[in-house]
Amino acid sequence: MKPIIAITMGEPAGIGPEVIVKAFATGELHAVCRPVVIGASQWMSDAAFLFASELAIKTHNTISQCQFQQGKLEVLEITTGNLPRIVYGVPHEEGSKASMRAIEEAARLALAK
Repeated sequence: MKPIIAITMGEPAGIGPEVIVKAFATGELHAVCRPVVIGASQWMSDAAFLFASELAIKTHNTISQCQFQQGKLEVLEITTGNLPRIVYGVPHEEGSKASMRAIEEAARLALAK
């Protein structure tokens, strides 16, 4: 069975979400692993709209809910409520906090294994 690889979204106003959606859009990630993004699905959806509109975004609360299907970017959600609009290239406090929560969740999940 292919390994589950968690990818943190990075700073949503930075290049991270763009690189992630473009990588998922190639279809190559699913050939080697079962990828899941840890981050904010709203901001990942915004990036997909701009850079890989063919991707479907699926939001989950646990990794066990993920189906790891090609053409779908699955997000382990780390935010709640409405998020501010992000302007690319302009860091936002909420984006930075979400980025840190994603890293903390990835570390927690890795240590739980």
